Amino acid sequence: MGRYLLRRLANYLVLVIVAASLTYFLAGLSLNPRAKFEGRNPPLPASSITKTLDDYNMNPDTPILSRFGHWAEGVRPRRPRQDHRR
Repeated sequence: MGRYLLRRLANYLVLVIVAASLTYFLAGLSLNPRAKFEGRNPPLPASSITKTLDDYNMNPDTPILSRFGHWAEGVRPRRPRQDHRR
């Protein structure tokens, strides 16, 4: 019974990873975040728009694989830092 539950848990983990990755790629390739800034009145400078999109990792000029790698690093769980001071 334990092996069955572990196998099911592993399957669900793979499913979540694949679904999140596909969703990221689909959104990254089809949405246009620059359009939100281009319709403003008064218009924002292009350099300001690019800087904001870079800060949020949403710049369509950056390759999608590079953006995905940056996003995946932030999603990956990290071990807590241990403080050795006493």
